[in-house]
Amino acid sequence: MTLVAAMSFSLSPSLSIKKVGDELFVLDRSMAQICSFNRTGAFIFERLQREQDHESIIADLAATFEVDTSTAQKDLSEFTEMLRAGRLIVENGEHDRDRSG
Repeated sequence: MTLVAAMSFSLSPSLSIKKVGDELFVLDRSMAQICSFNRTGAFIFERLQREQDHESIIADLAATFEVDTSTAQKDLSEFTEMLRAGRLIVENGEHDRDRSG
């Protein structure tokens, strides 16, 4: 099991999301920033939004974009880390830890 597969994420509650063509635009109201994601990023983000498990996201990435599972796993890991760094997603339980500390 990989680190990313073991984690469970939730979207930040301050997000507004709009899809235009293959691109996805995400407004983070709390940070007053807009992010845009290409087709691959939108593909991953939409599955995270649906709370799809990471193993099935990896399988979907590999099948849809015709890459091997190790590449899909790496892409998912890098993308989720970027989202975490930008505070667009939080690891489940992180909201509770923030409020208690």
